[in-house]
Amino acid sequence: MPRAAAARWASLFFSLHVLTLLISVAASQAFLAAAGVAYIAHLIREARASRPRLALNFPPIKLPLFLFCLATLNSVLWAEHPEAGGFALRKLVLFVILLLSVNVVVSRRHFSGLLRGMFFVGAAAGLVGIAQFILQYDRVLRYYHNRVYFYMTLTRTHGFMGHWMNFGGQQMLVFSALLAFVLLSGAVIPSGARNLHLLKTA
Repeated sequence: MPRAAAARWASLFFSLHVLTLLISVAASQAFLAAAGVAYIAHLIREARASRPRLALNFPPIKLPLFLFCLATLNSVLWAEHPEAGGFALRKLVLFVILLLSVNVVVSRRHFSGLLRGMFFVGAAAGLVGIAQFILQYDRVLRYYHNRVYFYMTLTRTHGFMGHWMNFGGQQMLVFSALLAFVLLSGAVIPSGARNLHLLKTA
């Protein structure tokens, strides 16, 4: 983790954000907000200390990200009911994940630990989903044996989430990360606080 106290707290909160994302969206976003506040405090402290170089990196996607945010804002402003787009605009703040990930995850060990922890939580969520399916199938088979498919699709397995689509999307992303980890874990590491690249050859 980073040596500076505020940056270390930001790294800890960001780690908790990653590890709780598959369990509770509310808790995960609270940890993300805490990580953002802690890292802003770190940057302010660094600036007041008159550091020769401020440790703030950004992944090399500034232009496409700026254009995406600009297009989103433009579409909301010109919409028939722009007030309905406020929810979409608020979600743009989640791009702070990109900024935090390349500044507070500064070692291969931390990066690997986060991924392994996320895979473990994803596996636990998958087991919960399997248990939910078995219990639901047994209940439907006993009471509605002639309409199993219909009743099985009314309430689908959702793991720790409140909706099956959130659960399914999360599991798909975790599986994609797991596949990349298995194929590339020996060849890539995350950027450190002084590295401008997202990934570099070990």
